Amino acid sequence: MTQQPATRKWRPPLALVLFGALASMVGFSALSVFVLRFVLADWGWPLSLAVIGAGLALVTLVVAWLLTRLILGPVTDLAARARAGGEDARRPLPHYGTPEIEAMGEAVREMAARLHIRAEDLRAYADHVTHELKSPLTTIRASAEMLSEDAPGPLPARITEAAGRMQALLDALHALSRAAEGAEGSCKGAPIFLSAAKDAGLTAEAQDFEFPLSDSAARAVFDHLAGNAQRHGATHIAATKEGARITVSDNGQGVSDGNRDRIFDPFFTTRRAEGGTGMGLAIIRRMLAARGASITLLPGSGGARFAIDLSSSSES
Repeated sequence: MTQQPATRKWRPPLALVLFGALASMVGFSALSVFVLRFVLADWGWPLSLAVIGAGLALVTLVVAWLLTRLILGPVTDLAARARAGGEDARRPLPHYGTPEIEAMGEAVREMAARLHIRAEDLRAYADHVTHELKSPLTTIRASAEMLSEDAPGPLPARITEAAGRMQALLDALHALSRAAEGAEGSCKGAPIFLSAAKDAGLTAEAQDFEFPLSDSAARAVFDHLAGNAQRHGATHIAATKEGARITVSDNGQGVSDGNRDRIFDPFFTTRRAEGGTGMGLAIIRRMLAARGASITLLPGSGGARFAIDLSSSSES
């Protein structure tokens, strides 16, 4: 889609705007001294102070309006566009207050466009890799089945197992590249959290909270957290809300000190022998980041504690 350029009009430089604002206030102060010095005798205190007060209010309103229109308004709109991301971040503002803000706005647009292209390239690469490797994996599995019929033994089973793991990793890579899609929206988080915990065989408790993802995306987040807790020996999981933070904690084995810095890394898993891909938390983090939220592992012992911060999302 062709981007429409911003309206091109002459705008005063930022230095001129600031100098003009200061000069107007200083000039009015000097004028006030003149009024008090030479007009007070004829007008008297009440009228002189009333005129000075009215003039000060007028000058303040004019300066505030100019600064808001030329500086505060464009900067606020630009920040909102950057937070929104997507197509909004790449659209120019209706107008820029000063040439300096226009240059900053164009830089933000260019950065947003580059990030969008990079994300599209990564998604296309992941789609291409997963698609191209499906046929070889299918061939390997079929050959392993034929080999097991002709020569039963551990080798065909190991080949089939390795092919299955490769397929799981490809599926997880595809899910990671698509994690930000379909997450738009918000939902009541507590019922979805309790349902995910129940399906994982855990007892649970949860405070009411709004979650900045769609129902299906929120279910994917809580399914993984609950399933991960169950696989690490937990029997109970809880979600508490304090301000813009949701804390999910369980009574399982927790995370060892050596793994704390790596659990959000793609493909890192402590369950490789059981078929774990190490992509679950990476996908969750990508989904939350797409909505302006974040997830971190909190320090402590006696179970895992994850903090989901909504401060920069639509929850704030």
